[in-house]
Amino acid sequence: MKENRQKQILEFINRREYVPFSELCEYFHVSNATMRRDLVEMDRKHLIRREHGGARCLFRDQDPTTIQTRLGLSNQEKTVIAQRAFQFIDDNDSIILDASSTCLKIAEIVARSPLHLTIVTNYFEIASLLKDSPKIDLLFLGGFVRKQFNSTTGTFAEMMVDNLQADIAFIGCDSISLEKGAANNKMDVVDLKKKFIQNSNTSICVCDNSKFTKNAMFPFAEINEFKAIITDENIELPTVQAFQDHEVPLIIARQ
Repeated sequence: MKENRQKQILEFINRREYVPFSELCEYFHVSNATMRRDLVEMDRKHLIRREHGGARCLFRDQDPTTIQTRLGLSNQEKTVIAQRAFQFIDDNDSIILDASSTCLKIAEIVARSPLHLTIVTNYFEIASLLKDSPKIDLLFLGGFVRKQFNSTTGTFAEMMVDNLQADIAFIGCDSISLEKGAANNKMDVVDLKKKFIQNSNTSICVCDNSKFTKNAMFPFAEINEFKAIITDENIELPTVQAFQDHEVPLIIARQ
């Protein structure tokens, strides 16, 4: 019950950007104490930001939606991860590249490579990068435009994915753990990520070390759904050991 309520609270705050505390209590018909506990927990999970008198959408304020800002976070780590991920790709493969900054790094390597590939993506930045390449057959997924994330999602995009079968899907995430698997902070992309995994022969999660210490609200894949999880060498050793103990194919990309 609490988890479902917090999902609804997150969606409500994300739609409004900022919501006064009193309005949250009234809208969700909960006591001040209950709402305060929810907001404290959600703030601790980096889902929202508590402010005096209310709560604010975390990601709009931080504005990670511009590609310059997103790539600036763990930039070197993402480059190394992308280089390792590229080693899974063969000539004439069909590849799904998720709307993530790490997948954009993969696309940059693809653009410089001699490989002939079919690229499927819902990310405008990747499509713009690859659209003029003579070696690339590009399929862009139409759908509802997530303007702040430069990507598409929704039923139309999912229907397009249902009509294809890719060799490899590279998937980003906001958090990953043995217990909860891969998760995202935005509900509207979860179903599309699930489709990417279902409609590819191999799924690979690409995520920098910070994703192992975060919590995201909406799970979309269990760990065993990925052939490999690629991260960088700054991941904490206890985390590496825990994944190895569970025989999870965790790949540490190194420079």
